[in-house]
Amino acid sequence: MANELLILGHATVGSLATLTSVWLLVELFHAKDGNVQRIKYLSVLVNIFIWLSYIVGGWYYVYDYSTLDKYIIKGSTDLGFSGSLWKFAHAFFTESKEHFFFLGIVMALYLLLLAYRSSFVADKSTRQTMTVLVAFLVVGGLVLEGWGAIMAMGVRLGMVPL
Repeated sequence: MANELLILGHATVGSLATLTSVWLLVELFHAKDGNVQRIKYLSVLVNIFIWLSYIVGGWYYVYDYSTLDKYIIKGSTDLGFSGSLWKFAHAFFTESKEHFFFLGIVMALYLLLLAYRSSFVADKSTRQTMTVLVAFLVVGGLVLEGWGAIMAMGVRLGMVPL
């Protein structure tokens, strides 16, 4: 049961990060003095959700995925699984997700720095940089959600006994 809760928590917090990024993107398109505080607040919230997703997903990866799910996908005669029809779910998507995710953390931290250390309403270049960062976070969040679904399907398809 803990395994399922970790996966659900990781996906939920990741989705909240993506949805908050969409909201932030809209606010940045309409940046003015009246919504500066909301943009700063949303930048903090995006970072909180991304870091929570990292912590929960990392916990799951170390204590659950690495000990069982990876071997279900790849196949393990010791555990009695023949391996998934979707071995690429681990070979490409898990490995890519592990590294791609860190780029999002760096972008979110840079976004937070720009939100609190610049006058992005007056400075068009900074606002455009923030907008591009958030757009990448939105697209990246959607991509990572899809990759997570592929990984979950790889586990499901690998649960065929030998």
